[in-house]
Amino acid sequence: MERLTVDRGQVIDGLRRLGIGTSVHFILFQLDPYYRRVWGYELSDFPVATHEFDRVISLPLWPGISTTDVERVVGGLGVQLTMADHTAAPVFWRSLS
Repeated sequence: MERLTVDRGQVIDGLRRLGIGTSVHFILFQLDPYYRRVWGYELSDFPVATHEFDRVISLPLWPGISTTDVERVVGGLGVQLTMADHTAAPVFWRSLS
């Protein structure tokens, strides 16, 4: 997503409008008040984790997810990324069926 001008929030909002739920993949422990207070952690202590935290989302995935649902999620993500003004090479989605 570095080459995209869309941020994670825009992708999440766009997917939500398509009826596709997402979530933040992981929460940084250094954001937790306990770890900040007890260990004195700051976001700058873990720059790679902080960078990834701002970019990563979890897409719907579960045992038994249907091919139709996978295609809907992947297609929706493709729409959101294609709508973004970016310099990345075009993404071509193929059917899984």
